[in-house]
This record gives sequence, C-alpha cells and structure tokens, in this order.
Amino acid sequence: MHGKRFIQPNQVLDVRWNLGLLRRAKRVGPSLLLALCGSEKDYLVLRVLQVLAKQDDVRFKFANPEEHRAALFLDKARKRYLGFIIWTEGKGGAVLRQLFTVKEARRKGHAANVVEFWVENHANRFKGKFGIEEPNPSALRLHAKLGHLTIEGPDAIGLKCYFVRSM
Repeated sequence: MHGKRFIQPNQVLDVRWNLGLLRRAKRVGPSLLLALCGSEKDYLVLRVLQVLAKQDDVRFKFANPEEHRAALFLDKARKRYLGFIIWTEGKGGAVLRQLFTVKEARRKGHAANVVEFWVENHANRFKGKFGIEEPNPSALRLHAKLGHLTIEGPDAIGLKCYFVRSM
C-alpha cells in the first residue's frame, strides 16, 4: 500500500514509478547506479526487494528506516533494480548488515562495485575497520576478493573489517 492506494509489487519494481530515486542516483559502475533510500517510495521498493531476498535466505531481516541506512542499486541502461545494501552507523563505526543482488544480476561484479562504493563513501568516514554482520560464504568470498579479509581454511580473518553477530 502506498498512500491510500493498493499497489502491485511489479509496479513498485518499475524504476519509472520512483523517478526521484533515479535522479538522485550516483554512478558506481559502467551502467550501475546507487541511490540512498530517503522517501517512503524508496523504502517500499526496498521492502519488495527484501521479500525477494527472504525467499533466497530466511535470515534476511526487514530494515527499519529509523535504525538502518539503505541504498538501492539499479541498472541504468535496462532500468531495473538489481539489489540493495543496508548498514548502520554508530560510535563503533559502520556495519554492513545486508547485501542482496537479484538472481539474474549475480556474478557480474555489481556487488563488488556497490561494496567498494559503500566502503569509500560511508564506512571510511569512520576511522578504523568496518563491521560485517554474520557474512555468509558468498559474502566472505566477496570481501576476501576486495581485500577486506583473508580466508585461512575454515576461518575468516578481518583485515579491514570485523565480524558482528546479528541484531
């Protein structure tokens, strides 16, 4: 529901439904854009994408706009949402809480571009390491590739990050 109207999820996921987000987006890759969530419409798009994420992994939680910061990433050329990133900021620094890429857009470097942008523009504003909440094996491989951690046998060792239990 948006305002006083019921709205279909496929309409929410149509980038043209939320043109304000598209205008605010920043380029993070050749055709990849990232926009911070700020409006009710932005958080509705995030909510629909989170439902998709929960179908992949039940550990995904719904973001609370009062506690979490969030951004949506999308393909500028194809005008499609590709996923989201959710984090918190506090005295201890920035903590990456969730990262999700839709199935059709995986293994194309989008998540790496988004995380690099997030680290450079959000996490690095805090001195020291950033946190990662309960990373799954895919997240561990991604952060190892980006040099944030190293994997030694069954252990992940943070170099530029530390690990946080789920809230």
